[in-house]
Amino acid sequence: MSQCTDVDAAIKRLENKIDAQNKAIADLKKKQEQCCQNNNKNLSNKDNTLEARVQRLESYCNSIEQLFKDIQQTVKTIGSFFKGG
Repeated sequence: MSQCTDVDAAIKRLENKIDAQNKAIADLKKKQEQCCQNNNKNLSNKDNTLEARVQRLESYCNSIEQLFKDIQQTVKTIGSFFKGG
């Protein structure tokens, strides 16, 4: 019975991570829209330089990469419960 509880908890953690990533993606889309609107108004803004954009993109990619690592570990944890049970 405790294995079911452990699996449920692992699935809940995975759902929470996916929800958090979906929120982050929605926030990024919103920021992108704002950036595009502001870019036409203020081309000299430091946040709109190519270098700043590349740095933000690298940061977002690292965040997504870490999320996939977390998901992979969670799936492995869930899989180990099924192998043991």
